[in-house]
Order: sequence, then structure tokens, then C-alpha cells
Amino acid sequence: MPQSSVCRILRNRLRVKRYRLQRLQALNPQDHNLRFHFCVDFQQQLEEDGFAEKLVFSDEATFHVRGW
Repeated sequence: MPQSSVCRILRNRLRVKRYRLQRLQALNPQDHNLRFHFCVDFQQQLEEDGFAEKLVFSDEATFHVRGW
């Protein structure tokens, strides 16, 4: 199926709009150090007993294709 047909169906029948990337915050030079220290601290916490069992990761999502 051509991409143009898929886009037309999504737009007209399902009323879905195209995703547009918006950059809301720029990374500053000092952000590199903050991110690095966060990763180091997080890794240290993961090595502690019982911390990893408390984390919950989920990739589940619910989508509804209805007109309301």
C-alpha cells in the first residue's frame, strides 16, 4: 500500500495528526556532567541489595480508535 494512501486514511478516517518533533529544552555544556553523575549514582543503587526488585518497567500502552 502506498505511503500516501496510508497517510490519507489516517488523516481522513481516523483523524490522526502527524507527529511533529518539538525541541523544548536545549542541552547545555554542564548537562553532560549532570547526566554522567546520575548514571554513576543509579548504577551504585542497582548494585545495592533489593533495589533492582523495586523497579518496574513497562512498555504497555492502550490506544482507542473511536470518534470520542
